[in-house]
Amino acid sequence: MYDEIGCLEMPDAYLAPLIAVGCEVGSFRSTKGSNPFQLNFRNHRKVVVVDGRVVVEDGHSTLVDEERLFARAQEMGEAITARSGLPDKAKYPTW
Repeated sequence: MYDEIGCLEMPDAYLAPLIAVGCEVGSFRSTKGSNPFQLNFRNHRKVVVVDGRVVVEDGHSTLVDEERLFARAQEMGEAITARSGLPDKAKYPTW
């Protein structure tokens, strides 16, 4: 999937090797039939699709519980700091 507007000058030869090995290739947010004045509403949120499954959306993995991962990393950091005997002056950001 590629941004049709961002790839206006991309040569067809760029996609040919992907298609040759069986990749499905298509443009995202195609301009066909859309209002040309809405081009400014495009964004740079990333989407990655693997074998028909969305694995990254809006720049975040759909396969990992990021909140749980960040919380666990904070717990581990605090445990290491506690064992080190160093003063616990800095707190990790919470999202």
